[in-house]
Amino acid sequence: MTPRFLVPMISVLLIAGCGTPPPPKPAPAPVSVVRYTDRPLSEYQTKVMNEATKLSFACRMFRSLYGRWPNDLAEIQAKTEGIDFAVFAGLASVTPLSDDAERIEIFDGTNTRAIKAVPVDFAVTPEMREAAKAPGYKIKL
Repeated sequence: MTPRFLVPMISVLLIAGCGTPPPPKPAPAPVSVVRYTDRPLSEYQTKVMNEATKLSFACRMFRSLYGRWPNDLAEIQAKTEGIDFAVFAGLASVTPLSDDAERIEIFDGTNTRAIKAVPVDFAVTPEMREAAKAPGYKIKL
């Protein structure tokens, strides 16, 4: 093969390699809530459960940022923005457990509901942890 045939072949190989699309990104993990009844929730219960879902996320994010669970509802309330705590009417609590988990309990107007929150890997970076140390830092929901 002479050099003048070799150059076009190399060019074709290089151009063919440039058009390769990037690999597809993995689909995000589905988020769901397990319901233990088919009975419809009242409008108030729906609002309480929506805010409780935010509270659960905020507690897990707090754990990721600070390396510990919030001590009580007042602490997580002071460090978050976007949760309507008034909907709980004083009938919610968060309690750190000895096994690196947290009990989150709310009253929905009919039932007391509780979950055991466990740590979640939110891929929090050292920079995010440092930013969370600033006075007035809030977990925004």
